[in-house]
Amino acid sequence: MKDSWKLNELRDFIDKRYGVTSRERETLDSLGRYDGLFVHHMKTARDAMSGIIENHTEFALTNVQYALGVSSRQAEFDRAMLVSEANMLACLHAVRSLYEVFAQLVNCLLLNGVLTVKECNLNTVAKEIPASKLKSLLEELLKDDEYAYVASFVNTAKHRYLVGQVFKVQADSGNAELFVRDFEYGAKKFARRSFTSALAGAIEVKNRVVQCGQALNAMSGVEA
Repeated sequence: MKDSWKLNELRDFIDKRYGVTSRERETLDSLGRYDGLFVHHMKTARDAMSGIIENHTEFALTNVQYALGVSSRQAEFDRAMLVSEANMLACLHAVRSLYEVFAQLVNCLLLNGVLTVKECNLNTVAKEIPASKLKSLLEELLKDDEYAYVASFVNTAKHRYLVGQVFKVQADSGNAELFVRDFEYGAKKFARRSFTSALAGAIEVKNRVVQCGQALNAMSGVEA
């Protein structure tokens, strides 16, 4: 299928050329595990506030009480906030790491390991590989606003501070929504965005690895 990355074919190719216990095989298998981790954390983050936030057509005090810290379910609310933040962080980390592992795979299969593990990242790989569909896809990804958001969010969390979340209650309706706070990384400013939007962006970025993988298969000589 055109919309899938033929991982089994690539796995067979790697096993025959490098061996079942090779670093190349380990790297490929890691991509699959990162995909699974992403899905787990994405769903957990998405569902963390389910049954906690109560949005109605008529004004209700439930969300206001959460915001003021006086709800009879405050401990449950605080726990849900922790779960949502922890899994959002893990979700974006998984996306960022998936692409760094993908870069290592490209280095092994297409560049014959010319880059050391320390030198190898998505930027250096995109520069080193010859003009091709894969090069274009990686260059487009690196310029993409959603990828920049993921990468900057993760780098901020790793090296500076945790980008927090905020629970906002609408004064006129009592309805509420969870947001990821605004932050800056380098010269770029990222506006506050809804939790749902941040997750959707991460999904979009993660799914682009399929096209990159298809291009890698083709350049490696893997049968379609």
